[in-house]
Amino acid sequence: MAPLLRVATLNVRGLGAASFRKKWREIKGLVVRDRIHLLCLQETKLSENRLTDGELPPVTASLHAGFQLWAPAIVTAGGMAILYTKDFKGEILDFFADTKGCWAWVYIDLAGESVLIATVYAPSQLRDKCQFWHAFSAHIPEANRLILIGDFNTVADSPPRSDSRAPYLPDAHAMIDALTDMGLQDAFRTFCPHEKGVTWVGSALRKRSRIDMAWLSQAAMKCLLDFNIVPVVRSDHKMIALVLAIPTQLHTRPPPSTVPGWIFSEERYRNMANQHLLYWTQLRHSDQSALQWLTDGTAALARLLNQAVLTSKRARRLTEEAFIRRAMELGDGPLTEEGEEEWWMRWEALQVEWEEWQIKDAESWGLRNKAQVAGRMTKTFFRRLHSKRSASAMVTLQAPFQQDGPLADNTQDILRFAHE
Repeated sequence: MAPLLRVATLNVRGLGAASFRKKWREIKGLVVRDRIHLLCLQETKLSENRLTDGELPPVTASLHAGFQLWAPAIVTAGGMAILYTKDFKGEILDFFADTKGCWAWVYIDLAGESVLIATVYAPSQLRDKCQFWHAFSAHIPEANRLILIGDFNTVADSPPRSDSRAPYLPDAHAMIDALTDMGLQDAFRTFCPHEKGVTWVGSALRKRSRIDMAWLSQAAMKCLLDFNIVPVVRSDHKMIALVLAIPTQLHTRPPPSTVPGWIFSEERYRNMANQHLLYWTQLRHSDQSALQWLTDGTAALARLLNQAVLTSKRARRLTEEAFIRRAMELGDGPLTEEGEEEWWMRWEALQVEWEEWQIKDAESWGLRNKAQVAGRMTKTFFRRLHSKRSASAMVTLQAPFQQDGPLADNTQDILRFAHE
């Protein structure tokens, strides 16, 4: 089974002390929910003085991260970071960051396979962007599997638009030429060829575009499993999350099917499991052994429960997005005085629905977390149970499934009984 690599990027629009707590709480929730391995941040607005004076945001303990790569901002413009979380099981081979806070990269090893992950925050001025993209390839090492992700500050689609639409701006031409020469492809346009996709919403009406992107090399594109654009409340940018399956040279048998322990703390999943076992009993045929019947039934139940959990997770995400969309449609306030009363009534109704849904959602997730914690042994209990004693040796073994069967008292017969 190929190991998974989950990479995400987000323009945070500043990690200052005033807004850090609320903003980071939301970012951490998204990272934990999607089990992100490597998180790339743009526009941190942290200058070199803050980075060198030990005033880094307290993200290490929050993500249980052991590696942080920060590129400083120029005064309060730009700034980048690459962080890996506790779910990352690979190794950092090399890394480098731009002193102007425009790009950074890390070279990782995952299960014996190397991947180069680079993040970018392009300048906002047209001339600066063109110069940036013309010289960009010189800053990034060559790699077979390359993931370039971040805020490109350029509106462009790949493949190029038709003649009936507006032509590209010079910065878009420079970016596409540079990335094409590097052998990269637009992951979103390849994964979703007919969708528009919006990753940034401006303050003006209808000012929205896809400037946050991910460009992958051909080898990395073959590993791409999923591409998600996730709304973020405390940023006008959206998070991009990629899931890749990195193939390894070592092929092993897949592990047994498992499900999270909290599933059986909810009644609807317990009822689903009971119905499945009753139905599976009717499917057993005469030439099927009890062990094979039980193994196949358990695997089918695991697939069924995991699919139900995935459906529930998607429904929860859609509910969150629906609330965010309704709040954005209401805007910051009524457009006219005549509609002020109606606007406030709609806002109050939306707030009541949001609070009720949050209470139900918190109760559900609270039960899951409680089941996860309560299902583990405490250190004290494990220490008492696992008392020190000498290892025992097997000298005899009774024939399997035979109470009055013969006893095996030599190695050859014991191994034969164990195999049976």
